[in-house]
Amino acid sequence: MRQRAFTLIELLVVMLIIGILLGLLTAAVRKSLHYANERRTNSDKNTLAAAFRAYRHEYGKWPLPSGSASTIGEIKCAGTLNPLVIENLLNKDQDCNPREISFINIGDYLRDTTNNAILSPSSGKPYTFVFNLDNDSCYVSNVVN
Repeated sequence: MRQRAFTLIELLVVMLIIGILLGLLTAAVRKSLHYANERRTNSDKNTLAAAFRAYRHEYGKWPLPSGSASTIGEIKCAGTLNPLVIENLLNKDQDCNPREISFINIGDYLRDTTNNAILSPSSGKPYTFVFNLDNDSCYVSNVVN
């Protein structure tokens, strides 16, 4: 008696089902990575804003780059100004951070290899730091305006 083997149709159907399942799995993994990057971005923004407020509380001024000593309005620090603001939060610049307090741990952030700007994990673009000098508030954005 002959043993029954798989027919070509059965084999194709099984391969089709496996392909559909792999497609669904890939979509689920991409979606979860997207949500993880969004959560990481929100966490970064909140942590950076807290570091800015701590700097403001400690020194009585925002960690603005040199030449941004405005006293009114809103100052946006994006692109090439991003790493200059971050340097003020680290204990590298004695003029801006005389007590040598490290307000952030720089190793926790995704950095640009060309200018050391802190990048958003979700968009890959540098964060924009916005300081409102009128009402002592700040926020971090991952959308460059």
